[in-house]
Amino acid sequence: MNKQLSPHVFRHTFAKRNILAGMDAFSLAALLGHQDLTVTRRYVNLWGNDLEVKAKQYSTLNKLDL
Repeated sequence: MNKQLSPHVFRHTFAKRNILAGMDAFSLAALLGHQDLTVTRRYVNLWGNDLEVKAKQYSTLNKLDL
């Protein structure tokens, strides 16, 4: 299967990788030149394992001293 590479694919990859690395959505939107976060949201498309990793990484439950 051959995947097509294009500037659009690189923008989506850039967006998703930066969010996964911890960049906030507002900064990403500014870098991408988006005026509305709904456009930025379409670029990221987190689901499945990506969401599970982020949930564990930023969970406030991990900071509870039990």
